[in-house]
Amino acid sequence: MKPQSLQLLNKVAYLKEHLPYIQTLASALVDYEDFGYAIEVNGSCYCLTNFVNHHPLSSPFPYLILPFQSECDGLDAFLKVHLAKQWSVIHKAQFVSLAVSHLNSRSAVEALLPYLGFASQKTIVSSLLKIATLPSLLCEYAIQKKVAFKSLVYISGYKAQFLTWFDADILPYIDPSCSVLLECLDGLYDCFQRLGSTEAVMDALEWNVNKRLSSDKRLKELRLRLVALRHPTQVRVNEALEQYVASLCLDDKKISVDWDTSLENRGFNLAISITSVDDLNLIDSLVDKKESLKNLLEKMSYDSY
Repeated sequence: MKPQSLQLLNKVAYLKEHLPYIQTLASALVDYEDFGYAIEVNGSCYCLTNFVNHHPLSSPFPYLILPFQSECDGLDAFLKVHLAKQWSVIHKAQFVSLAVSHLNSRSAVEALLPYLGFASQKTIVSSLLKIATLPSLLCEYAIQKKVAFKSLVYISGYKAQFLTWFDADILPYIDPSCSVLLECLDGLYDCFQRLGSTEAVMDALEWNVNKRLSSDKRLKELRLRLVALRHPTQVRVNEALEQYVASLCLDDKKISVDWDTSLENRGFNLAISITSVDDLNLIDSLVDKKESLKNLLEKMSYDSY
């Protein structure tokens, strides 16, 4: 999009149709210090940048004048000036939500999608509109963590009631990575569907937020309780296996026994740390426990419990 001209202007107002975008997307917009961008509509110039009246009225300021496309009220120029392809997905979704309401034309909004870095498709508009309805803290999280478009499409597919509850009662107390966030959402939503309400999920979790703990420790506790709620048999089997291994009285500083806690793969890994000649005696001690280890292998099945 090439500028049509360079003009020195004293005072440039915003096009009133652009004000909602400027107010909503303020944190995503680019500031220009040395010059500004504007569009010319019916002989009057309207600012596209962030500093209306920033410079003294007596000091003319240089503006590059961009072409005005009436079918989209100059929003193509607005997006170009503010490097919209670099915006977060949330800001892009907020823009599309405003544009659909403002332009009353899905086709006009679709035509603007390439300026946002998307293909010009109806499905993209629909997905962004759903993302724009996400609760506020989830939106802040998505901006901060730079959550990808596909992940936000997935998250926006949950019921609004569930997301509102998660946004208010869970997310403020944890700080997960994106992958862990998706894991928690999946797990909690599974419980929500099975138990029928968010209140029932909270009661079943028995997760009382301890504000004295760090967010990492609160997150760890939540994940453990969530696994126990979703997979009680798996948790019970693993606890029994841990107790049995403890009963073998192995040297836990030198010998480790690990297994697939999902119990999908039967068997265990037995590791010995050899740092001295005396440690070789640990091999003999394991030979003596062959029957006990055989019993451990037999216990590694849901059918045993």
